[in-house]
Amino acid sequence: MKVISIKEIEYDDFIYTPQVEDNHNYLFNNGILSKNCQNFSKKSLKTVLTRLDSTCKVVCIGSNRQIDNNFVNKYTNGLNFMLKAANEKHEEVKMFATSLHKVERGAITAFAERILK
Repeated sequence: MKVISIKEIEYDDFIYTPQVEDNHNYLFNNGILSKNCQNFSKKSLKTVLTRLDSTCKVVCIGSNRQIDNNFVNKYTNGLNFMLKAANEKHEEVKMFATSLHKVERGAITAFAERILK
């Protein structure tokens, strides 16, 4: 997992979309934006989450339609564990999950996702 450190951000919360290149994860002074969580194993996700302090926020982004890791599937990847956890109440953290339905990359990606389900 490659992490790029960003020293300053525009806002103090995660209503901020950085211009992300490649498939890197980003560390902010108050949290982490982790892309492609569908490729995380449960152990990799635990490695990331157990290194954060109580002031951090975490945003996990991914699609179970785009798994590239041969060692996980849509039932065993880190994104799936986070989605299941978001359906339960936890005393330690506030969690929520949402589904994104629009493809942003372009027409070819939308076409591929539609015909290669």
